[in-house]
Amino acid sequence: MSALSGPWLERLARKVRKAGHDLANQAPKDHDRLRRRLKRLSGALEFCRGLYPPASSRPYAAAIEPLLATLDRLDDVAVVLPLAEALPEGAARTALI
Repeated sequence: MSALSGPWLERLARKVRKAGHDLANQAPKDHDRLRRRLKRLSGALEFCRGLYPPASSRPYAAAIEPLLATLDRLDDVAVVLPLAEALPEGAARTALI
C-alpha cells in the first residue's frame, strides 16, 4: 500500500510546491489555492499515517500545520476586508471590534 501512496503524496506535495512558488508576490486567490492544496496534502498524510513510521511522517505533518494556520488567517482577512470596506464609514470600526 505504501508503494501506491508514495507517488500520490509526492504528486500532492509537488502541487503544493508549485502553488507556493513566489508566495510573497501572489494575490489572495493564489494564497487560497495553496491553502486548499495544503489541506488536501494534510488530509492525505493523515489518511496514510499508519503506512509510514511516525519518525518520518510526524515532522512532515508538523511543518504543514503552522503554514496552514497562517494561510487560514490570510483567507479570513481576504474575505472580511471587502465586506468591512463595503460598510458605511462609522459602521466598519464598530463591526470589527
